[in-house]
Amino acid sequence: MTAAPARRARSHPGRRAFVVDEMRQSHHALVRLGVVMVACWSGDGRLWSLSFQPGDGDVPDGPSLAWADTLSRWLEEYQSDPARPAPRLALAFRGTPFQRRVWAALRAIPVGGVRRYGELAERLGSSPRAVAAACRANPWVLYVPCHRVVAKHDAGGFMGARHGWALALKRRLLEHEARS
Repeated sequence: MTAAPARRARSHPGRRAFVVDEMRQSHHALVRLGVVMVACWSGDGRLWSLSFQPGDGDVPDGPSLAWADTLSRWLEEYQSDPARPAPRLALAFRGTPFQRRVWAALRAIPVGGVRRYGELAERLGSSPRAVAAACRANPWVLYVPCHRVVAKHDAGGFMGARHGWALALKRRLLEHEARS
């Protein structure tokens, strides 16, 4: 069975929209940061991934779902108050034990704070490159704040990119949180 093609919606900041298929539910929301947030949920209701993609303001349209409303509300609140605690969401855990340790360490970095890959590596008994690889593998961008980890001499990467729109977004997120 194939999913029906997504309908296009007009540009609207904070809009919630959903695409549902047999495997997972996908939630898209336009954010004022100039990107589209995409959250995918597994069939059993656990958060599978949270990511951003460049967007011009169009998101698929669809029915409202409670878990996605909670996530959208938090994202909208984050835009005005990044120190607001994230909601408790059931995560579809995957990754190696080391990646999970790194992701737990990321959740402990306070809003407005940054850590260097080397600092986390020393704390975890690992190498900066291994920490960077775990950050790159983080499936829950923003919710597990990998953007708060920077390189020794620059911002480092974000969502697997060392330049372009993703790194510009990382810088905007860090600036936004530093103002809170």
